Amino acid sequence: MIYLTGQLRSEPVMPQSPRKPAAYQLVADDIREQIVSGQLPPGTQLPFKRLLAVEYKVSEQVIDVAMVLLRAEGLIEGVQGKGVYVADRATGIDGQR
Repeated sequence: MIYLTGQLRSEPVMPQSPRKPAAYQLVADDIREQIVSGQLPPGTQLPFKRLLAVEYKVSEQVIDVAMVLLRAEGLIEGVQGKGVYVADRATGIDGQR
């Protein structure tokens, strides 16, 4: 028997099945794989978020969160007024780091 919140249960509690990853994680994983594999080499400009949202069939907010993850990992960099680019992991796309 299993106790939950102080109550005795006569039937076992089944473990929940693993949840499907969130949409932003799936988008980030796909873009990360393209960067790591070299399909998106350093300096490549990513499509605008509206186009990515259409391609991945998600909202622009989902794309925003995926981009935050990839930026935090150092895989992409935003250039004000120009766009988002695959980072050169050694030096950064603007020569700084």
